[in-house]
Amino acid sequence: MTHSNAPVRVLVVDDDAVIREGLKAFLEDLDYEVTALESGEAAMREITEAPPPRVAVIDLRLPGMSGEQLILALRQRFHAAMRFVIFTGSVRFYPDKTLQQIGIGPEEVFRKPLYDAHRIGRKIAQLAQLAP
Repeated sequence: MTHSNAPVRVLVVDDDAVIREGLKAFLEDLDYEVTALESGEAAMREITEAPPPRVAVIDLRLPGMSGEQLILALRQRFHAAMRFVIFTGSVRFYPDKTLQQIGIGPEEVFRKPLYDAHRIGRKIAQLAQLAP
């Protein structure tokens, strides 16, 4: 997936190494440039300069900083330059008003286990086109 002949950058944050590395490998097979990190704190240290990754796939239940806290911090740092996908094991999660106001609705939430990774791949492709 390229935009202006440059690879689209994607951030994956998940504390489960199997999920994180599996998703990273899948997205790299789709020609994304992927940064995969284990925590919100690691993401805040690593993703410091513009332009940020176009799309971030964030687990909600992270050690320390939660996924929702990470999304809001990245949104504050980069404004509308990033789009977000939530990848969660929570069966009851529904985006609250704050998340919906920044473009995260039910269609941006994917539940684990995800049996068809191409679903999340299609959503990332769609969101990458929307990011500035």
